[in-house]
Amino acid sequence: MNKRIYLIISVVLTVLVVSLLAWFISGQQETADTAKAIASKQNEQIDQVNSPKLNANLTETQVLQRIKDSHARRKLVTLDEDKLRAGIFNQQMFNLSTVDTVSMHNPVPLTDAQKKDGRIFLRNDLYTLEAKNVGDQIVFNVSGYGLNRRAVIERIEVDPGEDIVSWSGSLEGGDQNNEKFHITQTIKDNFTMGTITADGKTYTILMKNGYGWVNDVANESAALEAAEKETDHVH
Repeated sequence: MNKRIYLIISVVLTVLVVSLLAWFISGQQETADTAKAIASKQNEQIDQVNSPKLNANLTETQVLQRIKDSHARRKLVTLDEDKLRAGIFNQQMFNLSTVDTVSMHNPVPLTDAQKKDGRIFLRNDLYTLEAKNVGDQIVFNVSGYGLNRRAVIERIEVDPGEDIVSWSGSLEGGDQNNEKFHITQTIKDNFTMGTITADGKTYTILMKNGYGWVNDVANESAALEAAEKETDHVH
């Protein structure tokens, strides 16, 4: 009888321990999932806070005219009107990303040296620029280079035979004769490239599928020189 009672107690204790362990593991997973959700929400909120808004007082008629202007520049492709509408009200050109995330989305190959040469890995929405007209402002925000400047679009160039449009202008708060930007985009290829000249430096932009980088031209030159020296050494 005592053995039977002992066996029953042992089984009950075992079941209780297993149940407690399962509950603990489940609780840990829920905590981790909650933490991820909070972190994701915080990142979303940070992007919203850091994203300057433009033309908040535009009427619906004015918004529709801007959408019409954007379509007129892109005769070979169809633009997403919802994304255009959102782009009208956004100024911020970039948001921070990581080398691993960029590598997953951007097929342009980078060597290990290029991944560590100081370029800043970013993501962008090409509709931010697609929705802009001459006179509008955008913001170049690349904190890794200490770059946080407003710029004014002064010219838009359209290649009527290709899916290519370029925006250019000057940066505010500095030497507007020398601090310039020039950015070209294609919708079909989801590709953005260009240059920014600010604070005595020139930066290159290369984005594909919404991900890419901004790099100091000095880094590009140093990498090229290193590759040339390596080639000379081999030969």
